[in-house]
Amino acid sequence: MFGIEPEKLNELHKRAREVEKGFTAEFNEVIERYDAALSSVENAFDLSSEIAILFNYPDFGPIGLKRSNPRRIFMGYCFHEEPLDERYREVLSQHASFGPKILIVMGTFLSYRDDVIERCIRGCKEEFPESLVVVGCGVGAKRLKRLPYEGLIAEEFVPQKALLPHVDLVIHHGGSNSFTEALFYSRPMVILPFSSDQFDIVRDTEVHGIGTVLPPNSFSTGDFRKALRTAFSAKYKDALSRWSEHIRNRGPRYAVKKLLSSVSPSAD
Repeated sequence: MFGIEPEKLNELHKRAREVEKGFTAEFNEVIERYDAALSSVENAFDLSSEIAILFNYPDFGPIGLKRSNPRRIFMGYCFHEEPLDERYREVLSQHASFGPKILIVMGTFLSYRDDVIERCIRGCKEEFPESLVVVGCGVGAKRLKRLPYEGLIAEEFVPQKALLPHVDLVIHHGGSNSFTEALFYSRPMVILPFSSDQFDIVRDTEVHGIGTVLPPNSFSTGDFRKALRTAFSAKYKDALSRWSEHIRNRGPRYAVKKLLSSVSPSAD
């Protein structure tokens, strides 16, 4: 998906180690300030419970943790299903003949990238002129809602979880919540990762064939239209269905039960 020059990758690793070292130093300063009897730590980012670690994520397999003693509990998802409010029920009713219905959400701070969102809207409308496109786009809503497309709903905030059961495809940034919510509802995805854990999430997306991925800063309209067609293709349908069932069978109750069994084996 991304071509990264080796020297830039090395620079990224160097910066990451610097952040790790600096954060750990500050962490140890706090320890010493409040309880000098406590031992300092080698890596503050490596701290976790010795009993269990909860992951708000599907169980895609080994994750490369150094230690083997904490139990790893993959809860799959951690959210409540939400009903659609009257306003959006009316929106969907008014656009019942439109299709497909597409949701575009880029998270709280990445919604400021209205340049990327505008390219997504344009690609959706060029590939599917009769589509309904609902967009959560933060401060860019005022400008984007003036784009000359019928069937475009651009708002500062949209009820993402409530809308997901009613749309046919989700375009998002690869945040953990957006990813697991779309997977829970088995919705085809086009993901445009910007930073941090989003790159890990899109790797899982590609490896397990549950969505298409594009570089957000450089994709062309042609790239985007191809990604839309691929996301809707039959080859992703079975994988989406399998992983949706996987996380639906888990969730917070599952995680609590497994956590209790880690403390008391008789609880499992």
